[in-house]
Parts: sequence; structure tokens; C-alpha cells
Amino acid sequence: MRGIILLYGLFISCVASAQVMDYFLNDPEWLETSSCMQGSGDCMLNTTYVYYVEGDTDVVATGELYKKIRVRGKSEYITEDTLITGLCEGSFNFDHLAAILRQDGRKIIMYDPDGEEEVLLYDFSLTEGATLPVTPIQPNPDIYVTEIDSFYIGFNYIRKFYLSTPEPTYIIEGIGSNYGFLEDLVVDSACIYSHGCYSRYDEVYWSISSTLPTGLRETISSLVDCDFSVGFVQEAEQPKLIVYPNPATSTLHIDGIELDDYTACISDMSGRIVFEQKLNGDLLDISGLEHGNYVLRLSNALVNTTVRFSKL
Repeated sequence: MRGIILLYGLFISCVASAQVMDYFLNDPEWLETSSCMQGSGDCMLNTTYVYYVEGDTDVVATGELYKKIRVRGKSEYITEDTLITGLCEGSFNFDHLAAILRQDGRKIIMYDPDGEEEVLLYDFSLTEGATLPVTPIQPNPDIYVTEIDSFYIGFNYIRKFYLSTPEPTYIIEGIGSNYGFLEDLVVDSACIYSHGCYSRYDEVYWSISSTLPTGLRETISSLVDCDFSVGFVQEAEQPKLIVYPNPATSTLHIDGIELDDYTACISDMSGRIVFEQKLNGDLLDISGLEHGNYVLRLSNALVNTTVRFSKL
């Protein structure tokens, strides 16, 4: 088994059977970054974002109480060379609903509003050798747990599961993988995801550097900025275009702008247009799209605005 993790000066030498941590208590936040190719690859969209708990919501279809998980952040287009002026320029902030979740013991359950059903997102009760369940963010039926460590944060022991695939390399109970909290546990050739920091009580309890060897930890720590204020902007700076749910399964709701004579154009992460039509109302039927990441562009004679979303 790998060496026991050193965190806040405490050595943990056993897997604890203590009380299960409430994953959504005390205002947890998950700070992450992504870098995604746009079009041919000359343009990159760099994003820093935070998942956070907004509050409770009940769902009549299941009779359960859930937590609303929102995501706020800032995206910026970056390019070194482009022949078309304005193709890869600008930045935008966003803040929207990301998921509806609840905890069931050591499991996290997600409510799918399109299918009106619950689906398993994470199972942190697994043992060594157990196969990782197939979920909306984990489609591979062959991944299994190779090793388990535990460490102490707040007042709870939490588990770290090492996986049989090179990437992602691990999942941490209540925190997610080294890719992120709600990000796919698969390699995406168009995007690079990194889970940087996790906080509770406005205090950083975990960062990606905390589980590395000492020398590398000091190097990475200087590169990891656990600034959870990203995405907080003045009201006038709020983005115009909002889509939800994100990820979506069959229907995409559009909000935040006056829907007047817009054309909706959806492209995949290679820049290939996969959907285009005149917008009629605030709903888009995306049931025909394959699983993956997309960019929605709404345009008319005066406005041209984009937002990224995922299709489950």
C-alpha cells in the first residue's frame, strides 16, 4: 500500500470506521481549472471555476431532499497565432446550476431532471479490488480500486481510492478525482482538467499538492492558487447567456438574454458544427447529440455570444 498521507501534521495509519462525513455540510467548495482546444487547436479556452452548495431543493418525483450545486467561474480565450481577428479573443464570467445531488451513506446520488430519475454518481464504500460502478461521469466498466488510504480532515476520516487506470489516478471521498468533482473520469483529447483545491468553513482542507512527495509538493504549491473568489463579479458584469442543466441529457434550457431572432449553432470541441437552427423559445432539443462537450453559439444581427455545455 502507498505511504500514509501527511496532512496538517497528522499521520493516519489505519482505515477508520468513524462517522461518515456529511459531504455537503459547512459550505464546501471545489476549485478547478480546465483548458480546452477550440476549433483547429490554435485557440484555447482557459477556465477557472468553483462548485458550491447553494441550498436545498425537494423533488416531488422522488420525495427526497437534494442539494443544489452551482458553478461560478471565469473563462478566457487564449491564442498565440490566428489569421482571423476576433476569433479567439475575450473573456466571460458565469454562474449557473450544475447538478442536483444528495448523500446516501457513503454514496452521492444525482437527480436527472430530464429522465426524472436518480442515478449513482459516486460510491465511496468500495473495497480494494472492487469494480468502479458505471455512472454519468464514469462510463468504463473495467476500472477497479487497487489501493485505499485514509486521512483526516475537519473531524472525519475520509478515504482515497487509487484506480487501475493511469488517468484519473485517484478518487477522494466527498472531494472527487484529480480531474474534478463533476468532471468525467475519462481522458478528453480536447480538454485538460485539474482539481486544485477543496475547502470547508472557508478554510482549505485539501489541495492537489497536499498528497505529493515533499519536494514536489513545495514546487506544485507555488503553482496552485487556492483562491475561491473566482467568478464573483459585479451585477453589471454578469454573463448574458445561461444554459441549464449542465451537464444535460436531452433538453437544454436557455436563460439570461432576450430571445429575439437568434440562430442557435452547436459545435463539438474540434469546431465541427453538429446542430444549427433558428431559436424558437427557450428550449433546445439536444437528444440527438452524442455524449461529450460542446459550444453553443447564439447570434443575430447585433449579438454573438457563446457558452460551453456537456451532453450526458
